[in-house]
Amino acid sequence: DGQAVISRVISTKDYHTIRIQIDMREVGLEDNEWCYVGYRTSSESWTNVNLLKGNELTVGTTLLDAEFNVPDNNDYNDETTFELRIGNPGNANNDQCYYDTLQVYGIPYTPSPSMDPTKSPIVTNDPSKSPTQSPSNNPSKQPTSSPTSKTPTKSPTSNPSRTPTTIPTSSPSKMPTSQPSSSPS
Repeated sequence: DGQAVISRVISTKDYHTIRIQIDMREVGLEDNEWCYVGYRTSSESWTNVNLLKGNELTVGTTLLDAEFNVPDNNDYNDETTFELRIGNPGNANNDQCYYDTLQVYGIPYTPSPSMDPTKSPIVTNDPSKSPTQSPSNNPSKQPTSSPTSKTPTKSPTSNPSRTPTTIPTSSPSKMPTSQPSSSPS
């Protein structure tokens, strides 16, 4: 009989969202046999995750890096007796599963979470009356409150106005217009 099982009790106390990672390789398993990882708690029955099926990979040469998530619920989170097992349900002595680097991960619970959200937003003493359309990537440490010059710049704008102004330009256009103006200058 090729069946073999190894188990170990660990703790998931103070952790949730348990994830298991393991490296494995099979030799001699048939199509209906699997290398597996199982888990349970003292109050639950075994759940086996069949991770590597016989003849699935090139026999004896490929290492499978397997990973799976344990259901994220109170049956497995924050437990002092979380049991893991690795096994081989093979039916002959040449049915072999090789395991390495079994790692168990979890997210720690927040030690003192607040049960109530913030009741009101944070108030500022000097709010803006006209918010910007999008924030600046490099804001100035000391912004100006109004323009520092009364004369406009000479360079063209990347967003021209849709209607002409009554103020003449300081130099003529280099490109001809496509239509005559509505009134002579």
